[in-house]
Amino acid sequence: RISLEGQRGPWTATVWWSPARRQRWQAWGWSGEPEATPEHADFQRFGASAVRSFVLSPAALVRLEAAWMSGTDLDRFSRYSFDAFEDRLRGYPSAGLRFDRGAVVRTVAAWNATPRVRLDAFADTAFAHDPGFGSGLRSYSGLGAGLEAPLPGRALLAVEWGYGFQGRDREGGQGTHVVRATAYKIF
Repeated sequence: RISLEGQRGPWTATVWWSPARRQRWQAWGWSGEPEATPEHADFQRFGASAVRSFVLSPAALVRLEAAWMSGTDLDRFSRYSFDAFEDRLRGYPSAGLRFDRGAVVRTVAAWNATPRVRLDAFADTAFAHDPGFGSGLRSYSGLGAGLEAPLPGRALLAVEWGYGFQGRDREGGQGTHVVRATAYKIF
């Protein structure tokens, strides 16, 4: 991965490019599928992002982030997905959405309720193209809340809840709830 990052005042911008070539490639799937040909043994992913934080007080801040990503020769294994670490989209299960190009806007408002407890509120919107759903972009929006607090033994607990408006639950109904709890041990 090659990236270039720049800062100007409160803004941080990044552009990046990631070429890849598989060591071995065997055609797979039904013959004639575009993803099953040897020409797809290599692929490229690239994108850009801009981030800005607004400090409202010593205990509160708002962060805005806009990101765009695309690629060439992406197949179902190399497409993007929203996950719990790098490409977040609140309220949608990890790897539940796979896409070959898209954009996302993420916001978070964080407030230190006490010197050791932080509360977060999230609002995210993405526009993504999944070849399995046609040629256009589809929108996905979600809201969420989070809590970060210390645990005994120098550990830290982070709990997040999110609701995805366009997500599909197990019964096929619209709307998904995602809860994630993470404990960190500080050494």
